[in-house]
Amino acid sequence: VICHPDQPLSDEGVAGLKAALQDPNPVVNIAAVMAMGEIGEPILDILIEALRETDNPALAISLVNAIASIGDSRGMDVLRWVIDNEESDSYVKESAVSALSRSEMTAGFNRQIPITMNNLSLSRILLSHNFDIPSDIIPTLSREEFAEVFRIGFGDRPSCQIRLVNHPHWIVEIVFDRGQFSPKQIGEFCSEALANKRISQGIKPQSLPDILVLGGVKTTPPTSASPDALQTGDWGVDVVETISSNNFLQGISWEVTVASKPVEEIFKVEYRK
Repeated sequence: VICHPDQPLSDEGVAGLKAALQDPNPVVNIAAVMAMGEIGEPILDILIEALRETDNPALAISLVNAIASIGDSRGMDVLRWVIDNEESDSYVKESAVSALSRSEMTAGFNRQIPITMNNLSLSRILLSHNFDIPSDIIPTLSREEFAEVFRIGFGDRPSCQIRLVNHPHWIVEIVFDRGQFSPKQIGEFCSEALANKRISQGIKPQSLPDILVLGGVKTTPPTSASPDALQTGDWGVDVVETISSNNFLQGISWEVTVASKPVEEIFKVEYRK
């Protein structure tokens, strides 16, 4: 389907995209959603209808992100419907919460108003997991298990929203209120949550691996517009489990990295046995 910015999409084009949404091949239906998200408001009603009717979680998550990217109030209403609907898939609901938060945060910037506690002082962290330990010493965690560590660990902090993301490097998204917590404090909570998970697996506290949480804010343009990719202003955070934090930090030349960054753009949390 070819769509020219100065011309409305033809009826044939609309019909083709609607048909593609029903294709069982995810390569086809998700590509259709992405194309419709680029077209934007003229085709929003189709995206909303598809989100209300689909029982395919992967397609629903793509629809949520496409609708959020358009930014129309009708789209925000259907995201709230997903969040409030008790029958919504848990991952779809988490995606809707995250997408709605990002949309409201972006709207605040676009209105050029200060972001405060009353109008969402939100920041976003994306977590990766660097498992630098033999698996016969400490069990590995799947992506889903890694995300569950933080859902449980942040359970007493309801203002922090946790979501498993679909990305080859990043695993977990944490949206938090920077009026309540600093990025480094979120890193400290992450290290505690992972340590508690390992203890719950029967690992004695004195036998825990060293845990590092290394964070830096992205100041360069994003390499992808995907909502699951790191965007300018987001914090990319590597959660490391290692036998020796000193050896790990030396291996990645951490001190050299720190020396080249302003102190407010980088942090390190260490959890040692």
